[in-house]
Amino acid sequence: PDQSTEWFINLFEHILPIYRNTFGITTGLGMNWKTFRLDNNTHLVDVDGVTGVYNAPAGIKYQYSRLKIVHLTLPLMLEWQPTFGHDHKSYIAAGLEGGIKTFCSYKVKYNDAEGNTIKKVEDKGLNTNPVSIDLIAQAGYGDFSVFAKYGLVKIFQSGKGPDVRAVSLGLMLHF
Repeated sequence: PDQSTEWFINLFEHILPIYRNTFGITTGLGMNWKTFRLDNNTHLVDVDGVTGVYNAPAGIKYQYSRLKIVHLTLPLMLEWQPTFGHDHKSYIAAGLEGGIKTFCSYKVKYNDAEGNTIKKVEDKGLNTNPVSIDLIAQAGYGDFSVFAKYGLVKIFQSGKGPDVRAVSLGLMLHF
């Protein structure tokens, strides 16, 4: 995928200290929006219950071909910080983030032979997995941190779509 993005917000967060007020378990509840953009003028099509990547029909050049998936998420991480509380300056955390799919949509945008812009919702499911489980690691100081995620669960159900996993690297802002 080309130009894929991920946005997430942790609406509720709780840190439970477990050792000497420096180690704890972090959990919460949030939302995650992932957008996967296909390149090489390709699109996703469900043929006989199996999602595949196919070239665009003759004469069509996609402006975009994208899959959006939204999950309700629940992180569970082991966190280290010098002292727990709202005034902590630095932390390191690692663990899992589970998700339940709440929305999925696949869209394409292109110009037809007359030059009209066409936006089409191609499908709403495409055999994407109903759950996600990601390994996640974070490190931060103050209001900023970096993160890395790796999808343990493939984006598509086994045998029903391309064999791909989500991988993300990025920055976080804490409010």
